[in-house]
Amino acid sequence: MHDAECTMCKMHDAHTPLMTSSKDQLLGYLERLTAALKAAPPSPEMDKAIYQCERLHLAVRSSHNEGTRFAAFTLNKILRDLGAAAPAPVVESMARVRAGLDAMGVELQK
Repeated sequence: MHDAECTMCKMHDAHTPLMTSSKDQLLGYLERLTAALKAAPPSPEMDKAIYQCERLHLAVRSSHNEGTRFAAFTLNKILRDLGAAAPAPVVESMARVRAGLDAMGVELQK
């Protein structure tokens, strides 16, 4: 048994988790979405989306379920309403965020 544990220790260092949690993955997606939103041409809609994305990041980080659902729903609506005007990096990042939210069990359609 000890040899197996030593082998596992060699496979990763103390600062690297064996698996990334869905929450950590979602936080990374949100950081990339925030960067994409900030890189987009400025507009009132982008400002609202940035604000909601930052709120969503905070809610996910603090495990606030209702805050997560509300901010996710609002951000999704803002970006959906932009339609074809939404820059491609924003659309791609939001798709990852939606998948991350889905993996955590957050429903956006209610």
